[in-house]
Amino acid sequence: MKYAKIVGYMAEMTKDYDFRNGEASFITAELSSDEVVSDPERIVAALTDVKIRDGVLYDLNKAESIERVITHLENLTQATYRDQLAPVATVTAIAHWYADNMDKVDEYLEIALDADHTYSLAGMVQFAIGIELTVDFWTDAVTGLSREEVLTPLGV
Repeated sequence: MKYAKIVGYMAEMTKDYDFRNGEASFITAELSSDEVVSDPERIVAALTDVKIRDGVLYDLNKAESIERVITHLENLTQATYRDQLAPVATVTAIAHWYADNMDKVDEYLEIALDADHTYSLAGMVQFAIGIELTVDFWTDAVTGLSREEVLTPLGV
């Protein structure tokens, strides 16, 4: 992927709810599509925004075909530069968790933490799985919030 395009896109991000909502919806639609992802750089860059990433995870919890989503995410993970890898690999791990592919969850969490050992969501998921927290407990916690709450920064 073109690093300059990713950096340029990241520079355009704002704290605007409508922007984040639009990006999360775009990514969810792309990942759920039968077609090849049209703008992988945009998806990778957007997933670096915690609120957009969380909005996507909120949406993917309800995805009709998590296997299709996983295929797209695995392809994105393989094509992503190391410095942008942790968010994509973590979302891939969580999608595998939704599908109960536990070996793949561990594999993608390892990829995420190898790329950035400080990436907190990967560490939290690894800890949750380590204490045998079920994916149902995790998703119930996520769906206990509204999509707007997930996409809006605290204190706004």
